[in-house]
Amino acid sequence: MLIAQIRGRCTEMMTLDEFLADPGFLSNLDPLGLGNAWVKEPGFKGLYVRKTKRLWHKKLVPCVDLANVTVSKPGKGTFTRLVARLHARYNLCVECVTSEQFERGLTRRGFVKLPDQGGFPSYFLSKRMKLRE
Repeated sequence: MLIAQIRGRCTEMMTLDEFLADPGFLSNLDPLGLGNAWVKEPGFKGLYVRKTKRLWHKKLVPCVDLANVTVSKPGKGTFTRLVARLHARYNLCVECVTSEQFERGLTRRGFVKLPDQGGFPSYFLSKRMKLRE
C-alpha cells in the first residue's frame, strides 16, 4: 500500500484522477482543496503534481503542474499517453526539466518554454493548443 501525508494525516495514496477531481481546483472555492500530492498512476514509479495558476497571455489560468515525474519504463510512451489523456481538460506545465532529450520531446509535442525563473526550464501546454504527435 502506498502512503501519503495529506493535511497532516497519513492516508493511502490517491490516484491522479482522484486528486484532479477535487472540486476546489477549477473554481478556487475550496481554500482547503488539495494543492499538491504524490499520486498513483499506472506506469509511473513516482508522480508529484500540483494544481496551480499560470500566467498565460496576461491571464492567470488553472494548470496541472507535473512537478516530479519518474516512469517505470522510460522510452515506452508512458508520459506521452498521460499528456494526451490530460491535455483535453487541463492546461499542463512540466516543471524543472533536466534532460535535453526530454526538452526536445516536449517542444516537439507543442509545449512552450516558459520565461526563465532561475534554475531548470519549465514547459507549458494550453488545453487550447494542439498536441502534436
